Amino acid sequence: MDDPAAPPRTPRRRSVPQAVLGLIGLVGLVALVEILPRIGVLPRRYFPTSSEIGSALAEQLGRSEFWTAVLDTLQGWALGLAIASVAGVVLGILIGTSRFTREFTASTIEFLRPIPSVALIPIAVLLFGSDIESKLMLVIYASFWQVLIQVLYGVQDVDPVAQDTARAYGLGRWARIRHVTWPTALPYVMTGLRLAAAVALILAVTAELVIGNPGLGKLLSNAQSSGAVAATYAIVVVTGILGVLVNIIFRTVERRALSWHPSQRGGAGMSALRRVGMVLGLPVILLAAWWFLSAGSTNFFFPPLSEILDSLVEEWFGPRLVDDVWPSLYRLAAGYALAAAVSLALGVLIGTSRTVRGLTEPVFEFFRAIPPPVLVPIFILLFGIGDGMKVVVIAFGCMWPILLNTVEGVRAVDEVLSDTGRVYGVAGWSRLRYLVLPSASPQIFAGLRQGLSVAIILMVISELFAATNGLGFAVVQAQRSFAIAETWAGMLMLGLLGFLLALLFRFVENRQLRWYHGLRQAQRSS
Repeated sequence: MDDPAAPPRTPRRRSVPQAVLGLIGLVGLVALVEILPRIGVLPRRYFPTSSEIGSALAEQLGRSEFWTAVLDTLQGWALGLAIASVAGVVLGILIGTSRFTREFTASTIEFLRPIPSVALIPIAVLLFGSDIESKLMLVIYASFWQVLIQVLYGVQDVDPVAQDTARAYGLGRWARIRHVTWPTALPYVMTGLRLAAAVALILAVTAELVIGNPGLGKLLSNAQSSGAVAATYAIVVVTGILGVLVNIIFRTVERRALSWHPSQRGGAGMSALRRVGMVLGLPVILLAAWWFLSAGSTNFFFPPLSEILDSLVEEWFGPRLVDDVWPSLYRLAAGYALAAAVSLALGVLIGTSRTVRGLTEPVFEFFRAIPPPVLVPIFILLFGIGDGMKVVVIAFGCMWPILLNTVEGVRAVDEVLSDTGRVYGVAGWSRLRYLVLPSASPQIFAGLRQGLSVAIILMVISELFAATNGLGFAVVQAQRSFAIAETWAGMLMLGLLGFLLALLFRFVENRQLRWYHGLRQAQRSS
């Protein structure tokens, strides 16, 4: 029997389903694309309406060559992603579970990871031509690092107390990996797989666009060359739809694999000499092996390392340091800073609001799946052929790893801490500053690190179009003139640049997350 003195119950507010919110966001986007060209805000010559794009898409769907292109793209994407994922997970666990191998390979990873996969296009073309192997080479190389870095972060996040407890109960190495390391690293692994899936699709289309491999990229190139604007946009839409479908599949797998995770619910004591040895050991070994194995080489495509190093010093540490390297660094810094600012703001907003997340997630996943190179013609129309276009290309591509990691980090904030903050009246800016950002910052920095490598890739891609200077421009010019030693030297310069930027990023990360690393070190020592 109800108590008549009790206050009336407030009816529980029913939330709008996520699918409905996502549908509303997509419908709003389609409506804008239909209205803006009609009212003259966007030039209709370059921006067809939604209905015109839909008609062109329907026409493409009726052509057998379109479906053949889709299957060719998906074949290269799936095969390359599978190889990269297996290699990234296995090597990430092997390297991450051993402090020796982690520190021994760190400098080599930081050198190789930033080399843009598009910088390998000249080598891929020379070795494999336009066969599928050239596409796989780019897809595997780019996707592998997305998975490996996330796995390394996840393995380092394992609770030392849990590890010690597992050892105390006699669990062997494989049992500890299976029951302790893998569950802790799994959220990072799933994020890495989602990032790798998007990067693999981007590189598959890019290879088809630049190299001429059969697939959607080649179909898009043909449409652009023939001036079929509506068909060009229709194929861009198809790449976005493929990306959304890929994201839905990976999110479904992620939710089932991480149903227990909160995000799915509503070097001390090491001498300086040893540190230097750990950092430089493997690179020195690899360079020495390369030097002796390539000495006296007569292969046109693989000149001796001594010749490559001579070209590196002569070409890149002279006038080109100012003429090509500095302009690239300026574009890289501007695009990366823009992407970081936008992604952090949007990530916090989306991660803290279920409604905003439902409205924006399908739209963002659609745009995230569109390869930045296919948008270059549109960016040229909007921003010209100067640095502005290149900065926007870099920012558009590298914002997605940062945004995704920020959203996931904010969503995974400890519920007990969140409730405690509410009890003590911590709200607004104070809650964001003292609770949300500190809790999410390890994963945010993982995203920033991934975004930096993507920014370097897109820096090179942006300099392939209507450029007169820059690292990407210089490497491609060397390849086209069959200056093989200069081409290899340019790739080494890109790796060296990425390595130095990675060291700078790690310095900033260690300072900003010193409380986190200190806590982990204290837990290991206890």
